[in-house]
Amino acid sequence: MNVAPVSANEIYSWLREEIIVATRESLPEMDFDDLEVMRRLYGTELSRFSKGVGKLYAGDEALYDAKLAEELQRLTNDRQLTANCHVRFTCGERQKLCLIVLDNCDKKARDEQLLMFEAAQWLQKEFRCLVILPLRDETYDNHKDQPPLDTALKDLVFRIEPPLFQQVLVKRVQLALLELGSDSAEKLHYSLPNGFNVEYPKSEQAFYLLSILKSLFEHDRFARRLIVGLAGRNMRRALEIFLEFCKSGYIGDDQIFKIRQSEGAHVLPFHQVATVILRMNRRFYDSDHSYIKNLFAANDKDASPGFFCRYLIMRWLADRIKNAGPSGLEGYFRKADVKNAVMPYGLSPDTVDREINYLLSAQCIIAEHLRTDNVVDEDLVRLGPAGYVHLDLIGNVNYLAAIAEDTFFDDRMQAERVVGRIKAVGSHLHLKTAVENAGELIDYLDAVMARTNLPHSNIMRDNLLSELTGFAFAREALARVVKTQASDPWFRADKDLPRGSLHNVIVVNKTQLGHFVEFDSGLVGLVHKSHENGVTAVPGDRVHVEVIWVDVIQRKMSLKLIKLVAEDAGDAVEGAFSLPLFEADGPS
Repeated sequence: MNVAPVSANEIYSWLREEIIVATRESLPEMDFDDLEVMRRLYGTELSRFSKGVGKLYAGDEALYDAKLAEELQRLTNDRQLTANCHVRFTCGERQKLCLIVLDNCDKKARDEQLLMFEAAQWLQKEFRCLVILPLRDETYDNHKDQPPLDTALKDLVFRIEPPLFQQVLVKRVQLALLELGSDSAEKLHYSLPNGFNVEYPKSEQAFYLLSILKSLFEHDRFARRLIVGLAGRNMRRALEIFLEFCKSGYIGDDQIFKIRQSEGAHVLPFHQVATVILRMNRRFYDSDHSYIKNLFAANDKDASPGFFCRYLIMRWLADRIKNAGPSGLEGYFRKADVKNAVMPYGLSPDTVDREINYLLSAQCIIAEHLRTDNVVDEDLVRLGPAGYVHLDLIGNVNYLAAIAEDTFFDDRMQAERVVGRIKAVGSHLHLKTAVENAGELIDYLDAVMARTNLPHSNIMRDNLLSELTGFAFAREALARVVKTQASDPWFRADKDLPRGSLHNVIVVNKTQLGHFVEFDSGLVGLVHKSHENGVTAVPGDRVHVEVIWVDVIQRKMSLKLIKLVAEDAGDAVEGAFSLPLFEADGPS
């Protein structure tokens, strides 16, 4: 049904022709244009001709043949009769049942599915056949008590529940492994960042698939749930997302090397899995080219950029997912109702229309008519599975960091800070960068919300933005990430050791390069000999240093030695004596 003309004026003639073509293909050894085959095909009708009108021409063979030819032409031109004759000839006369499957009908919109149900009833009436028609659950459940579905025989209706995504994925990977095993002699190669070239048998690609599979299930709550939610119940779409995951350029040669060395046991870190799903094969996140959309995107050309428009639409629908809408269907409400609910938040009708269509194409919301291009005010919409996923992602640091790259900042300083963090290839995808950009986005959206003037806030019964105030759940997510990194003093080193700050540290080593010193947090930094400032110290001495710069990504810092504070203080008991951080007359 992929190429079927879904129009009441065309579908019936198209089905007739498809039946003729398909039945002919079932007997490829026969030439249906041969006269003898045509006589057999229209045998019943020609027999009726011979017994009736044909007897009038029996005495004149030439005239009889001419009239027979006219009759054959008439029968051929009657496409309904011709289709019936093909079914009878290829199936009935051979004791076979004609089975007509209107495949992929469930991919059509609601009205098209209902039209095909009527076409299926017509097929059943006109031909001796069994018709199988797949419909989407939504179509059947929402309209089973209305024409034309109210005429469906309930005993002949059955549901096909899709298997779990992980089951399908495991089976597909197993098939791929069998295929790879048959090409074990073929060689492939790749280059490591250090320039070494690695050659390996093609069959070892199985390790890569196994590792990707393990990575998705290791981070099951995020990765698998995200893929399934974005795909809805469309298993093909879920597999497409998985394949794009496998082809992502973010899984670098170093990770491939680890996968190969561990024979598929290596699991990608969570931060990398999230990065791949969010960006796929793009360097920077782009909502328009990602399965995951930016809920806080705004058009800077709007008179009042609607940063919260997409969120408000989905939040309003989510809050009413169990409520019956105007048609009695749970969760389905008129587009006009959604607009009336969110426009008091300072949004124009055009902005709401545009964003509803955007969410519709992303399958975050689903229209009752199942089209994905456009909805009018009277159409019914509800929150889709992908919508739930997006609402949950608001508390995910990796998501917030990604959409920070695709959000319109009207604060130039904030925008430049985000750009500064992501333009360097080495630090762009570091967890530290993600935390800082996520925090930048939350601060900005908080500021936008604070200056948003809701014209009717004093009389609005429901304030959909109330739970976003302060982005408490997002800030909690940031705090959790920082807490998990608490054992790594480098994670907050740029905050704990700002440029120009002064610290008392212990000299732990002295080399030709300079002095290596240790901070109380456990960090070790180098005071290069060019920054010793004429001060001489030995291991164990406590010295005063100034921070020149800190690079948390490369885990390096540059320090300047200010003065010697105490000799041989390395083994001093903490609290036994107190040293001032700054002297009254400043550093010498």
